Amino acid sequence: RVYANVVDLPSGSGAASGVNASAITANVGNLTAGQTAVALSSSGCPCTIGGTTYAYRTSALTADSPLSGSKTFTTSGSDNLGSATNQSDSVTVDNTAPTLSTLQMFDTDDDGKVDQVQATFGETLADV
Repeated sequence: RVYANVVDLPSGSGAASGVNASAITANVGNLTAGQTAVALSSSGCPCTIGGTTYAYRTSALTADSPLSGSKTFTTSGSDNLGSATNQSDSVTVDNTAPTLSTLQMFDTDDDGKVDQVQATFGETLADV
């Protein structure tokens, strides 16, 4: 998925130009072959990723395989007056799986059965 926020900038004497939500797209051709205008929508949002809340997202995408290194993508949007803007960004692909540091089982109610399993990894895992 690509996540984004879009801000409606004023046009003229303080009047908003009106974001055209149906024209918000992402060019992820460097990540997913042939995907140059993937639509973003507010469906399923707001979405909080890494502590940042986003108003728009794409559907789930399948990345090219294998991906590695730094990859760029561009998001685009326009308003109801026809003004358009683009913003490029990049992501670093992490292909290294987290390492399991410890795995513990607990009998929290002392009935002789495992009630809880706690796994600790060598890096912070993100909720996606």
